[in-house]
Amino acid sequence: MVNLFIFSSQTSHAQISGSVLAETDSWFRGRSISQGQPVISVNLSYDDNSGIYGGTAIAFTLGEQNQGPLSFIGSLGYAKNIDTNLSTDIAATVTTYTERASRMANETFVEFHTGLTYKNLTGRIRYSPNFQELDAQTIYMEVDAAHRLGDGFNMLAHAGFLQQIGGVGSLGERNSRYDLSLGVSKDIGLWNINGSINYGGDRGGTFFSGPWRIRDAIILGVSRSF
Repeated sequence: MVNLFIFSSQTSHAQISGSVLAETDSWFRGRSISQGQPVISVNLSYDDNSGIYGGTAIAFTLGEQNQGPLSFIGSLGYAKNIDTNLSTDIAATVTTYTERASRMANETFVEFHTGLTYKNLTGRIRYSPNFQELDAQTIYMEVDAAHRLGDGFNMLAHAGFLQQIGGVGSLGERNSRYDLSLGVSKDIGLWNINGSINYGGDRGGTFFSGPWRIRDAIILGVSRSF
């Protein structure tokens, strides 16, 4: 999935915001979750001046076959500004995939994270006690960076590493894998046009089976804020 990186997590007042995003594919941790089909998602978020924030996202597949709800995501967290350039946050996220996800089964899992943001660089560590209902305990470490190029253009980069640390389930052939992405976006008023090159790594098993188990993809997207 294209990561629409927020340039600053710091907020000075309570606000509600949202966006609608259409993408040519929906990826999660280096693998397609939409069987290579285009996806449209609706995102809503709330930031309170106390530091509490939350959000929800609903995604739908738009392919010729098996159209309908794909995933539901909800999160609740707390962010604190340490100074004008540095902030920290903690949050919990619940994700549910429908039978249209590439695993072709309903599943719900929880992740908890703690993160640190310095200017346009964010690092997070995520822990899941039941990653994708595999009875696997995992830690996911990620770094996101953004750079303004001027004239509404932004460059986005992401690197993540997933490691199984316990549980009876299995992530596949190996118990770890990584994912990378590099993208560019263009702001046009309330609109954003973006594209990214995504790579799922050359080690570890796949999340899913089927022809969409490729480990690299170019994903294009367009979104509108409201």
